[in-house]
Amino acid sequence: MTKTHHKRGVHTRNVVMQSESGGKSKIILLLIELFVGAFGFDRMYMGCYQEGFAKLFLFMSIFALLPFSPVFAIVVLFAWAAWALFDYVVVMFNALSCSTNTPFTFCRQNKWGSDGEVRNGWILAVIILVLHLSSYLSYEFLGR
Repeated sequence: MTKTHHKRGVHTRNVVMQSESGGKSKIILLLIELFVGAFGFDRMYMGCYQEGFAKLFLFMSIFALLPFSPVFAIVVLFAWAAWALFDYVVVMFNALSCSTNTPFTFCRQNKWGSDGEVRNGWILAVIILVLHLSSYLSYEFLGR
């Protein structure tokens, strides 16, 4: 969409750019990852619905297997926890990259929103890491 402006005899053309937010929001992905990412909603947000539902099914199968085979349920629990931790690390690295491109593969998404949104995602990722580190250090030094 373009608009033409006339100002003091000067003919200028301003091009109104479509929003670059055709990509996903790093801020929303970080919040999803923090609160419900372990259940597959992070993958679903990124457009990988089958992988997201597989992650959710893996989590639910822990409770279904527990009465029948506690050992197998523990193995599934570790597989689910490893997958959730892997996705958490990938999301944090992508947020800390401060780039509109995805340096680490996470589903099929390779384009993020605008530069301002990416910077805000970086700030949120740093805040999250500082909170994680401070809670760990307070537990280590004050909790014992």
